[in-house]
Amino acid sequence: MREDIVTGLKNAMQRGESLEKAMQSFINAGYNPIEVKQAAESIYEGAISIVNPETGKKIMPQQTLQQHVIQSSKQMPIRETKMPEPRLVRRKGNLILIIILILILLALLSGLIYIIFYGQDLLDKFLT
Repeated sequence: MREDIVTGLKNAMQRGESLEKAMQSFINAGYNPIEVKQAAESIYEGAISIVNPETGKKIMPQQTLQQHVIQSSKQMPIRETKMPEPRLVRRKGNLILIIILILILLALLSGLIYIIFYGQDLLDKFLT
């Protein structure tokens, strides 16, 4: 079970979101549905032990809990989407910027070389 999923589900529930909606958000974001269900199950079990710590009895049997998680997951459509890697997008932008800067540098160097070799002729033309 992944602690980042558990933490995210708890945060979503603290903001007032239902467990099912929080689970769906994680699944839509590309997390493994089985890991999300396991994390939700552990949160649910933790909540039961907090609500009724004296008796040590679970309010909802484990089998019913699993059925609840399975039933709620059936209502949630599972989509697998591939998001473009942000690094690839940045690399393309950086590559274009580097090419433009190299072209500007070459133009400036060409102008400097021209002035070094033909600068005096250029000055003579402007002064006469």
